[in-house]
Parts: sequence; C-alpha cells; structure tokens
Amino acid sequence: MSSKKREIDLHHLWQEQGTGGPAQEPLGRSECVRLRRTEDVYAHACHITAWQQLYDQLRPGAFQGELDEVWLKGLQFFRERTSHALHQSCMVWPGAFWFGIPFATQAQGYIGRRQIDTESIAVRPGGREFELSTPDDYGILGLVVDRGLLQEQLEFQGQAQTLCLLEEHTVLHLDAAHKQRLCMYIDEALEVAAKAPASMGTPAVGKQLSHELLLVLLAALQGAQTVDLDCSVTSLRKRQIVSRAREYVLDNPSDHVTVLDLCQRLHVSQRTLQNCFLEVIGRSPMNYLKAVRLNAVHRELGSPYSTFNTVQDAAMAWGFWHMGQFSRDYLTHFGARPSHTLAERARLSTAW
Repeated sequence: MSSKKREIDLHHLWQEQGTGGPAQEPLGRSECVRLRRTEDVYAHACHITAWQQLYDQLRPGAFQGELDEVWLKGLQFFRERTSHALHQSCMVWPGAFWFGIPFATQAQGYIGRRQIDTESIAVRPGGREFELSTPDDYGILGLVVDRGLLQEQLEFQGQAQTLCLLEEHTVLHLDAAHKQRLCMYIDEALEVAAKAPASMGTPAVGKQLSHELLLVLLAALQGAQTVDLDCSVTSLRKRQIVSRAREYVLDNPSDHVTVLDLCQRLHVSQRTLQNCFLEVIGRSPMNYLKAVRLNAVHRELGSPYSTFNTVQDAAMAWGFWHMGQFSRDYLTHFGARPSHTLAERARLSTAW
C-alpha cells in the first residue's frame, strides 16, 4: 500500500504506468457482479472498478449513491444513481471506450461543455480525463468495451470509420429505437445479475451476453450522428471559466484561493465571474469555492492515502482557519462530522 500511496493524488487523476485494462484488474477484484449502496460521495466515486474518478458534491445534504456493475471478458457495464449535483473528473481504464447513456426521463447533464440530451450518448476513450456535470437525482447507464474487441467487430461489420467518430466526438446522436434497445439490454442484464450473480461467471452466459450487447451497440453506432454545438460562444466561454476556476483551486490548495484571486487569474470582473457561476452551476463563486474545498478535505479525511491524520491539519491545508465554523459547514454539506469521516477511514479504504 505504501508504494501506491506515493502515487495517489487525491485531487487530480493520475495516469497508470503500463497499459492497464480489464485483464489486469487494477483494483484486484475478481468477482463479476458488484452492487453498491453508499452514503458518502468519496466512497461512491471509488467504487467503479478500474476507473479513476473525483466527485465534488455541490449541494449540501446527506449523499446517496447506487452502483450496479458487471464485468465480462473485455466488457464492463453499470447503472449509477446519485442524489446530489456533482462535478466529476473521470478517466476510463486505458485501452477501452466508454458509452454513457442518461436515463430517458433524466434532467440534462454535460460532458465538458457539451450537453447530453435525451437523444444522445456520451463517448470517451480510455486513459483520457474528461469532466461531467450532473444535476440532482441523476441516473446513467454505462457500457465500457475493450478497444481491440470493439475495433475488431467494427471492421468485421464494415464500420471501421466509426472508430474515428468515437475518438473525435464526445456526444453522439442515436436513433431513438436503437438507443432504447441498448438501454433495455443493459437494464435487463443488470436485473438478472442482481438476482443471480453467479450466472454471470458462467462462461457460456458471459459469452452470450457480451456478444448480444456488442451486437446491439454496433447496430446503434451504425446510424450514429455527430451533434452540433448548440450553445452560443458566450455560453461556452462561461463553462470554460468555471472549469478553469475549479482546476486552479485544486492546483493551489495552500493559497486559499478567493473570488478576487480567480478574477485576477482568469482576467474577468467579479460581476462576470458571478454571472458565469450562476448560469453554469446555479451557485455563486463563493459558495462553489467553499464546496470544492470542503470536498477536498472530505477526500483527505476519508482516504487511506492521505498524508493528514487530524481534522485540523486537513482543514487548514485547504484554508479553513476557524475550526468551529468549518465543522458546522462540513456537517451541513455532508451530513456527518469531519471527525466521523476520519474515524471511518479504515472502512472506506475498502473502496480502493
């Protein structure tokens, strides 16, 4: 554990040395089916096998997360539900492609600066960081396919050009019927896995299910179309400002970044910064900065890889100087005291 501890960055994603991928089982788990229910945003972000994820919980209150996940040969699929609005930094395991399909009745989220509407899916290759912004009570289906396996099948089916589409675009529009069929297959497979998890480990079942999912995915991708960026240049700039602000805060924990610091760093007025944050995430820059810093301390207190062993040290590292006010803010935001999170560190470490 000690060698890995030196490599972990609790506030930025880190690139694995080597090729990674499902065959190596980076988290050391061999079971095919995992069903998780969490009340901690940090633990929830750690649960998706072989991914790297950082979740910032933006709205105060006790978090609820659900994750149902199945691993087959060269293929991973899951259903995720989160109770609170989140800003996520994500990286899929190298040598793969991820397809993210929001629930049909879902409020719209964003991948980077692009909106994921009800007719579209999100796509990203493995080993590359991307950002997701999701609203309260969000649900999404995920399908991750080994790149070599997907490329082989695309070429065999005469769809080799689709690989370039997946590399270059983050959002694709799918035919409604094909998208519904893909969602149905994933949902039904997850339901069977939850009721009879041992069946997923049967070679015949695993092969049949993975091939059927691949066929449904290939059919959906055959008619996939790129999605034009439908927001204005002004809206894009506002999202970029918010994204750069978050990155700067996490890059400079000891500087206790303030609203004035962001204005100077991003070359914008306080009014412009305020408008950007209110439009993009519905919160003021000051409230957002506090949320990001609280989440950073939350990760430090909950992670076995943290170098901080006291609440005060972790809080002060992120600019919280009034311990009484910090404890109250922490309790309001996460529904638990910071001392409780620290005490639970050993239990939460099993998520890694």
